Amino acid sequence: MDTKYFRKPFAVEGDHNVVPDAAPVDGSVSYASGFGPDYQLDPATDPSALDILRPDHNGILYDVTASLKALQEYFAPQWITAANNGGVAFAYAAKALVLYTDGQVWQSLVAGNTAAPGTDPTKWIVFQSDSASAAALAAEIARAEGAEGALSTALGDEAAARAAADLLRAPLSAFVAFLGTRGRLRSLLLWVG
Repeated sequence: MDTKYFRKPFAVEGDHNVVPDAAPVDGSVSYASGFGPDYQLDPATDPSALDILRPDHNGILYDVTASLKALQEYFAPQWITAANNGGVAFAYAAKALVLYTDGQVWQSLVAGNTAAPGTDPTKWIVFQSDSASAAALAAEIARAEGAEGALSTALGDEAAARAAADLLRAPLSAFVAFLGTRGRLRSLLLWVG
C-alpha cells in the first residue's frame, strides 16, 4: 500500500490558526473539546451558532501533517517539553524513541522517564541504527544467551538460570525486533535475531 509522504505540512504556506489545547469559554474549537455543539447549530436561526473557520481547520490539519512528516522522516516524535505538556514534564515509557533538540534520536531506558536525554545515562541512550550498532547488539544478545549457561553452572538450577537470562535478553530482543521493522537493517537483524 502506498502512503502519502508529507513533503510539506498542510497549509504550511497558507493561513492557519494555532488551535488551543484548552477549551475556550466561548465554545470555539480546541484540542480538548474539538468542534463543540455550537458548531452544529443553524447560524440562520441561532445567534449562538459558530462557523467552522477555514484557518482553524487548516491549523488542525497543519498540526497533524507536520507531526506525521516528522515521524516519516525521523521515525521518532519530537521531544515533548514541559511547555508542550501544560507545564509538566512528560513521562516517557521504557523503549520510547524521541528526536531531541540536539538532532539525535534517543531511547528511554526506564518507564516514567522525565529526565532530559543526555543528562542521565541510566535513563537515555542515543539510538543508533547503523550496522556497527546492530553488530554490537548481536554481541550483547550473544553475551546474554551465554549468561544462561554460566548462571546455570553458578546457580545449579537450570530453571532459575533460564529466568535470569531471560531478564537480560528480553529488552535486547525487543529492541532488535523493533529495529527489524526499520528499513535497511531488517535483513541484518533477522540474521542476528
